[in-house]
Amino acid sequence: MRRLIPSNRRLTIMMLIFDLDGTLFQAKPVFRLAGEGVDFSLEKLLDSVSAAGELFPGAFEVVQLLHTAGYRMYICSQSPAAYIEKVLEHTGISRFFEGYKSAEGYDSKSKPIRELAQGHPAIVIGDTHGDITAAKQNGMKSIAVMYGYGNKALLAPADAFAESPGGIVRCVEWIMRL
Repeated sequence: MRRLIPSNRRLTIMMLIFDLDGTLFQAKPVFRLAGEGVDFSLEKLLDSVSAAGELFPGAFEVVQLLHTAGYRMYICSQSPAAYIEKVLEHTGISRFFEGYKSAEGYDSKSKPIRELAQGHPAIVIGDTHGDITAAKQNGMKSIAVMYGYGNKALLAPADAFAESPGGIVRCVEWIMRL
């Protein structure tokens, strides 16, 4: 992984808010193992994270690189808090994030993202229309990850597009030069 070139503009946008499932974490195998329907439980889901959970290839290096470059990073996910914590610990990336917010129970991610940012400029990075829309509703830049689980046509309003986890770094650099 190449070294991220620090930007003088980083003072303008120092906060990165990542979605989790489909952006950093490959959740489909976990949900398949946990099952669906009446047998599905949070406990079974958490056990499945340990058994089948993995980051997308290159995602660990990306968050490590961005953290080392000085970006403040957070997670905002629709998943329950216990699941977010389990994924962050299981994958070893919890040390790179200053915190997280579960959007479970909210109508959208807009309010949780606003609460995380606390008025600071941020870039929202995600794989769904909800991630990109929440960024726009809060006046933030957005990066759509094209390898995730979202509908590619609905991601069109994003400011930048990453074809792989490594592409997130290039997108952050590009946005910082704007």
